[in-house]
Amino acid sequence: MQDLIQQAVFPPTLPLTLLMGVVVLYWAITALGIFDPEADAHLDFEADLEPGFLQSLFRFVHVGEVPLMLVLSVLITCMWTLAVLANHLLGNSSTLIGLILLAPNFAASLVATRIATRPLARIFRALQKENPESTAPLAGRTCIVTTSEATEHHGQGEIATSGAPIVVQIRAQQGRTLHKGDTALIISHDAATGLCTVVQVTNDQLEK
Repeated sequence: MQDLIQQAVFPPTLPLTLLMGVVVLYWAITALGIFDPEADAHLDFEADLEPGFLQSLFRFVHVGEVPLMLVLSVLITCMWTLAVLANHLLGNSSTLIGLILLAPNFAASLVATRIATRPLARIFRALQKENPESTAPLAGRTCIVTTSEATEHHGQGEIATSGAPIVVQIRAQQGRTLHKGDTALIISHDAATGLCTVVQVTNDQLEK
């Protein structure tokens, strides 16, 4: 136990230990029903990034298919465990070496997270398919913008259903910007890219 405590507070591992504390606290509070992990999964998170390294990275670990907090929890747990084991087994007491080991640790943890979340992604996809509303055409439906803003380049929204909301990647018309909480009407859906073109609407417009 003493060795575990020493490794947990070892300078290169300490940030991961603190993150592990946040993860444990989050899921403890969630278990008490204070948080909804499905609702919190997209809190102001720009999951819809421009094509590039980060987008590929998120897709690699199934972000978007599996709730963000669940993916982060698995990744942080893997990194903390590998950091503790690597430094202990190597008998490392050098902060510099510990920092250097974080690079291969991160790479290995990404692979482990992908493997661990793969069955979860299948489960979430199956649950969505069981909801008949998830297979209905998207064009003509309304969604709520969930990212800080939605532009012609990025944005994400949620379509309310009788079950879990449907998360969609949305694009505003050129020159337009929608903000978090706005109601948007999907005017077209590109099945090839999964992108939905939207326009902002008000409750008065919807009632007409």
